[in-house]
Amino acid sequence: MIQCSRHAEEGVLLGLRLAALPGLVLGLSAPSALAATQLADNSTVLAQFAQAAGGPAPQLVQDEDGATKIEWHGGVTADYYSRSASGGAILTPYSGGHYHRLGVQSDLRGTSPEGDVAWAQFALTQSDDPSVLMLGNSQINTLSAGRAGQGYRFAVGDVAVSHSTLSANTPLRGALAQRYFGQTLLSASAGVIAESWEALADQGRRRLFLKNVYALKAERPFSQNLQAYATVQGFREDGDSVGSGAIALTPTSGHSATAGMNWREDRLFLQAEAGLSRFGEKGLEGHRDRAFIADGGWQGDKLGLRLGHHDLGRYYASLSGLAGAGIKETYANANWLATSWMSLTGDVRRSENQMAAPPVPPPPATIPPTPVTPYTPFVGITDAANLRAQFNFPDVPGLGLGLSVGESRGKSSGGTAGGNGVNRSQNQGANLTYTKPVWNASLGYQNSKQSNSIAAGSDSRTDTWTAAYGRNWSDATDIVQASWMLNATVAGSVQRQNLESGATATLNTLNLVLSGERNSWGRMSAILGGSRGHDATGGDLRQHWYQLDAGRALGQRGGIRLYLRAMSSFQERAAIAYRDKTAGVQVSYAF
Repeated sequence: MIQCSRHAEEGVLLGLRLAALPGLVLGLSAPSALAATQLADNSTVLAQFAQAAGGPAPQLVQDEDGATKIEWHGGVTADYYSRSASGGAILTPYSGGHYHRLGVQSDLRGTSPEGDVAWAQFALTQSDDPSVLMLGNSQINTLSAGRAGQGYRFAVGDVAVSHSTLSANTPLRGALAQRYFGQTLLSASAGVIAESWEALADQGRRRLFLKNVYALKAERPFSQNLQAYATVQGFREDGDSVGSGAIALTPTSGHSATAGMNWREDRLFLQAEAGLSRFGEKGLEGHRDRAFIADGGWQGDKLGLRLGHHDLGRYYASLSGLAGAGIKETYANANWLATSWMSLTGDVRRSENQMAAPPVPPPPATIPPTPVTPYTPFVGITDAANLRAQFNFPDVPGLGLGLSVGESRGKSSGGTAGGNGVNRSQNQGANLTYTKPVWNASLGYQNSKQSNSIAAGSDSRTDTWTAAYGRNWSDATDIVQASWMLNATVAGSVQRQNLESGATATLNTLNLVLSGERNSWGRMSAILGGSRGHDATGGDLRQHWYQLDAGRALGQRGGIRLYLRAMSSFQERAAIAYRDKTAGVQVSYAF
């Protein structure tokens, strides 16, 4: 807890305002006539400071004498649980046994009399459960420290680099620095992209190459409406950083440079960026490529229009997870509030994927289970259009109707040796909702058709009905807050898929969710559900699950929670049968 005197209070708040770089400072106008410092309110400052520092905002507590304090917060959470599991590692990530999990986190922040703000954050997980930590029994989740003041900011440890869509937009373990020179903001970052801090230190815990990276950015506003920037970044994977058991392939390297602009004038806006890059794989010839994106539009009171074109070369190299190499797309969409009771949204686009690949294996089963998924073809070029309409009925408050229709047509470049084909997807849907103060209900229908000229036997039609009802109870009145509350929701779905081959697949699901709270007791929740159906081969698909949680506060800072959860899947089919059951207790303390 750090305290500053009354006469330093203005400096403290000024430091917090300038700490939220670059967002707040970039809000100042570029021309010298408009370059005077503007101070935002405290809530805005704290929100922007939290974004800049990468964690929760500090709490400012003003004493009667006008002094300002910044508090240190943290917490400890301990779990002990037992689990029984069957089915093997292929079908479930869980294994049976008695386990524990310990979580520790700390967030310390302080302000100097000059107004500079410093922070240090740390979070650690320790567990002997292999489903929590696959490698080792402890992992540092967050480790970072930094300082920000008038016109500068720097941080070390876990830092988030967010320069632009085509340049650098990634977390890394290293250092970040930003400083203003007049109206120009310079940003520099360097470090290593690694799976974890432990993988950075221990080769035995690495499955991917260590990637050494750097990123530079210069940005400047040229008017109230126009801002421009330029970036340079690069990476090189260390081919000697992994052992023989790693899943890494050939080490790669890449360098790129981009330039972009953001412009807004009244209701019009435009964002554009272009980049050039060089990408190489060890032992192979390098590739030069380019990328360009532009998004613009107009937003009126009732009508909004947006257009865009994205074109990223197959070998375009960047440090941004938002820049998918090999993707080319042109789109247009509109939203229109036609009347007070009807709104329309439409979207058309053409997409080309030069890096398209066959579908990946399905993810593990979820609670509730994922519905039957139709075959997804290997698509290279896709044209798609969608239209959605939402209706509200003034004469019946709370009643709403949503309608949707869409179609896509793609050219496939896979499926048979040397073969090309056309795939088509059509979908229509309707959803009726009714909401009252203490209850709500919904009824929906969705129809989709899938066809593929390469694999005609997989052509299908899927019909899905959904329904839900929710209710809440409490002792709240117009003048007294509730001392207890109870919520209940029941939801179900019926799905049937008909294949062109004559086979069918079905999945029917029912789920009940309960939650409640009483001031003097604590809180509880429960989930109970099941599903039943069969796949296209006629094999039964049965699952059931439940989850119970109950907890209460222990004093003002502590808490205890008990939980029990279980899932049983496909017990009638030995080849894919699995189940797991977990019971545990959690104790927590915050400071």
